[in-house]
Amino acid sequence: VEFQRAIQGTTADLIKVSASKNTEEYKAYRTEAERSLVEVKSTQDALESLSGGEKVETYSELNRISKEFFEITEGRLKAENDAVAANKTITQKLKEASDKLNALDTKIESLKLNRVAAFETLLSEAKDIDTVRKSRLMTDADIATTTLIRGSQFIAMAQSVEISATRLFTLDSIKEVSNVEATIKKMFEKIDLRIKSLEKSLKKLEAKEEITVLSQVDASLQTIKGSLLARDGIIAKVLQQLNMKEKALQATERLKEIVVKQAERGKKTVATARGEQEKALGTVNKMVRFSSLLVIAISAGATVF
Repeated sequence: VEFQRAIQGTTADLIKVSASKNTEEYKAYRTEAERSLVEVKSTQDALESLSGGEKVETYSELNRISKEFFEITEGRLKAENDAVAANKTITQKLKEASDKLNALDTKIESLKLNRVAAFETLLSEAKDIDTVRKSRLMTDADIATTTLIRGSQFIAMAQSVEISATRLFTLDSIKEVSNVEATIKKMFEKIDLRIKSLEKSLKKLEAKEEITVLSQVDASLQTIKGSLLARDGIIAKVLQQLNMKEKALQATERLKEIVVKQAERGKKTVATARGEQEKALGTVNKMVRFSSLLVIAISAGATVF
């Protein structure tokens, strides 16, 4: 009974270790689990001695799975802390990028309005339609309008990356994260192409301020891209966090299997120990009976003599 109770105590402590919310809890629960393991070893040794030296592997298996729990929990807590820090970092970078995107949108909108307004003024004042057609203002107005459309599409793409990056921290499976990662990679490929197209259009319009803002947006988005997709980047940290959670669940299942298996073994061992006790008791009873007869015989002999 004490042996089974010690196993149950260790199991409960390991579950608490696995559920630790922070390093302080983990350290406290680990200490309790290690203390429970000592109790398992002690009661196992006592049980083995009662069962005629029959070896029981419960302590070895629990000790091994405990080390797994400690390692996995440490890894999980680190991964969670890394993910929280990564979330703060990417949130700040996304905000900065969003501000720059809004600035770019405003600049391009203003550029388009100015060029179109200049063209409309020319159109209203021109007496010769051919003069209007040959004017650069007409070309600039067309380019500015096209640039505005492309800029709006570009901003929508960048905002899609922002949404996907934020969504990463709400996903519960490795597959979902991998799917979002693939989406983000494709989106950045499109963004890179659209930036080149916008830059080309703005150069035609000799829009130096807008080109500067576009370069700033590009630099900001490239920083976000690196933060998300690098080998040790945000997506890697989120995947590591989910991977450690998965390992924790697998370790818990193995612990359950050990407990069930050892419960069956424990019943057999206890039965064996009980049998050994009964044999030992039988031997003692025989010795007591023999000693009693011997005392009676000696007493009878003394009476005769």
